Amino acid sequence: MALPASVLAILKHEYLTRYPGDSLGLHGDDYICAWEEGRPLDPRYVSGAFEKLGLPVTFHGLRHSHDTMLFRHKVDSKLVADRAGRDEALTQEIYEHVLPDQQDQVAKLIEKILFKALKKKQKKRDEQQSSNTFSNLPQ
Repeated sequence: MALPASVLAILKHEYLTRYPGDSLGLHGDDYICAWEEGRPLDPRYVSGAFEKLGLPVTFHGLRHSHDTMLFRHKVDSKLVADRAGRDEALTQEIYEHVLPDQQDQVAKLIEKILFKALKKKQKKRDEQQSSNTFSNLPQ
């Protein structure tokens, strides 16, 4: 998964702090959220730490926040699903209720497209009628 350079720098720093002097990638299946010896943190422990900090989010909730943020910024559902490691149809099903305003945006877009085409046709008719009116005037 692609991450911003700033996040990668933080992760690299954390990794090198955990394994001083080692190059990246020598420890196999390393976890981002892990104890010093490399054992993964229990998600409930991380959620508890968030709670102690007064943050209204769970460890698993970070995944949903990430996906919702991407959908709100109109990232393609296939990319969101890929980043989440799940099927695109399931991803759409999970988040379709979270973003009802996108349905409204689609309806407005359709209206804009349809009425733009209708206005164009009406303008063309008006121009034709106007030119016909002038051509019927006595010379």
